[in-house]
Amino acid sequence: MMQEIFQKYKSKLNATSKEKSSIWEKIESEITPRSRLQLKPFILGLSLFLIFFSSAIYLVHNYDRRTQKDDITTAELIDDWQYSQGESDDQSAKSTSFSTLEGDSSLGYTPGGSNDINNFRANIYYEYLPIPSDLTYEGILSEYYFKKESGEECKDLLCPYHSHAISKDPQSGEDVYYLGIGFNSNINEEDFQRKKLNLVVVLDISGSMSSSFDEYHYDNSDSSESESKMQIAAESVNALLDHLNPDDRFGMVLFNNSAYSAKPLNKVEETDIEAIKRHILEINANGGTNIEAGLSEATELFQNHLEENEEYENRIIFLTDAMPNTGDTTVPRFLEIIRDNASNKIYTTAIGIGVDFQTELIVDIMNEPGTNYYSVHSSEDFRARLDDNFEYMVSPIIFDLDFEFHSNTFKIDGIYGSPTSDIHNNKVMEIKTLFPSETSGDESKGSIILMQLSKINTESTTWDIEFELNYKDRNDNSYQNEIKIDDLLRNEEFYDNLSIRKAILFSRYVNLLYNWMYNEWVDTPEYPIFDCTDTILPPGIPGGEHYWERQSKPLSVSDNYKEIFESFLSHFSQESDIIGDENLKRESDLLEFLIEWE
Repeated sequence: MMQEIFQKYKSKLNATSKEKSSIWEKIESEITPRSRLQLKPFILGLSLFLIFFSSAIYLVHNYDRRTQKDDITTAELIDDWQYSQGESDDQSAKSTSFSTLEGDSSLGYTPGGSNDINNFRANIYYEYLPIPSDLTYEGILSEYYFKKESGEECKDLLCPYHSHAISKDPQSGEDVYYLGIGFNSNINEEDFQRKKLNLVVVLDISGSMSSSFDEYHYDNSDSSESESKMQIAAESVNALLDHLNPDDRFGMVLFNNSAYSAKPLNKVEETDIEAIKRHILEINANGGTNIEAGLSEATELFQNHLEENEEYENRIIFLTDAMPNTGDTTVPRFLEIIRDNASNKIYTTAIGIGVDFQTELIVDIMNEPGTNYYSVHSSEDFRARLDDNFEYMVSPIIFDLDFEFHSNTFKIDGIYGSPTSDIHNNKVMEIKTLFPSETSGDESKGSIILMQLSKINTESTTWDIEFELNYKDRNDNSYQNEIKIDDLLRNEEFYDNLSIRKAILFSRYVNLLYNWMYNEWVDTPEYPIFDCTDTILPPGIPGGEHYWERQSKPLSVSDNYKEIFESFLSHFSQESDIIGDENLKRESDLLEFLIEWE
């Protein structure tokens, strides 16, 4: 019975909805009460079939529509790459927004300039003798967390706080006075959002970039099988592109003997980024190094976007080993370009590639408003740094911060963590830029400046220090703040907190390593203590045909310094145990490596 009814009406299953309704009425009239029970499984199965069939048609139809839409979107993306390798083969030698908050999840600040000492460590572990400019106080401080010790709610864009200490010198046993200045903000870390970005990447494609990242190009050894500096630089640029938003703009300049506009400054959402990445990986290195031409060409790409400063951040990121040998290679010329750009709110970041990265040049030119620099020895490390820090490294917040120091009790003997200082003037520090710093809970990286003091009034019973701070925000609004320190002086060793204790340990560590480097370079057992305000190559550091062409010297550690390192390592280890920062082991391991070096 059921089969007969089904055969009679199955040809009608493709009818319209109205016809289907009539069919079901006829089927129902022909079914007896007994057969209704037999029909229930059939009706259920048929209903499920119809639902499945209709759903399949809908999904196929909409998949086709989405595919067509994707095809259209892909077709509209622009591969605006303009550089052909043949151009150089023939050559010879959104607005920043944040909410204020209460509590400890605010951002701290770190000064511009050096943001790591990677090149110092890399030279040592690849068995080369570093140069003093590979190691900076602000570089090592930027790698470590310091607790925000203000104890008060920050209600302003910049809230300085202080701490002090009396610490016994591990060699002389004498008491040394220290003052630490930290920086807090009212910016909520979770709500921080950088501006939209006009980004021009300037990539060094000169011949020296063809050498391995763990060798010196001007040694002419070519014995390493490691990645070339060019490979790491290209992979690093591609990693950087992953951090751009659709409404950011991206352009690119390449330079060797000359400069080439490889890609105009266009929106990311309109650009075939995957095609651009492929082009970047195909670049070969050859020719001389004309940094002046590269920076000048990059500046030109911004000319149609300088009226967008309220909405967009403008930044040049140039990746190089920083060994210019053609064009104008003088520091004043590089400073002129970077300063002129900064006056138009075009700021600069340098990414140093390879162990022969010429930090001596970069230290001289990357202390202008909005500037910072890093060193890279693997694309993986750079990618990890971008994941943690990209939003901050392109977002300067505080400009032209200066400190005026007044005290009848102390004078300043040294400043650690500020790229510029003048201890012979009341205006002891000028920090061109503060960037937001990577924050974890109530700690932030690099958020401390340390001053070493000596008493000029032995009768005084208080610290008796006053600071006047002046600074500007990104919109050129001016602010002023004051710090008064009149705490009672103690007569024994003490530390306000572990943050200043850690900063003091780093100052001693860096001073010792400076002295060791100078000793080894000039081969003089008792070379005078390095003046941290100098940036002059010590006698004996070899250069190539051109001044900036860095050549290597094998790693060496005199027996005298091995003994000094061993003594200091004992002090360093004791302080590390008290401070409780496991990352300090990185520095004790380096000291052990130098002690055991043969």
